[in-house]
Amino acid sequence: MLQTALLTLALPATLLAAQQNAAAEMTVELPSGVLLSRFAPNQLTLSVGGQTQTLRPLGTPNRHADYAEYFGTLEPLRFRLPLGGRGAGKTPAQGTLSAQLFVCDKVARLCAMRTLKLQVTLGKTLRLTQAQLQPALISSEADRP
Repeated sequence: MLQTALLTLALPATLLAAQQNAAAEMTVELPSGVLLSRFAPNQLTLSVGGQTQTLRPLGTPNRHADYAEYFGTLEPLRFRLPLGGRGAGKTPAQGTLSAQLFVCDKVARLCAMRTLKLQVTLGKTLRLTQAQLQPALISSEADRP
C-alpha cells in the first residue's frame, strides 16, 4: 500500500513490532514542503539486537512537473530482522534507525543531504521534524558584528 501525498511527503515513520523473524515495517513521510530526491542514494538502516538491514526508499514520481525528480508517494519499507520473540503483549524491541536522506525544502529553496541517527521503539510512531531535516546554518567571521 502506498502512502499518498500530492506535492509533499509527510517521515511519521511507523515501526510495527512483529514476531520473531517477521518484518518490522516503517512508513515514511516527510514534513510538509520537504521533498525526497528519487535519484539520490537515500538509505535507511534499522539495527535491532545486533542485526542490521539497509533499504532504499521506493515510490512513485511526484505528479507536479516541477517536482518530477522527487517522490510523490513512498512505499512502506519492510525490514526483515529477527526481533527476538518480541510480539504482541511483550516488551517492544528497541533499535537504531540511521538514515541518509537527500531532501529539498520547497519554501527555503534549499537542498541538502541529511544524516540522522535515532533511537526507536518498534510499535511506536517516530515523526521526523523540519528541524531534523534542515541543514545546519554556516556563518563566517565576516558575518559577525
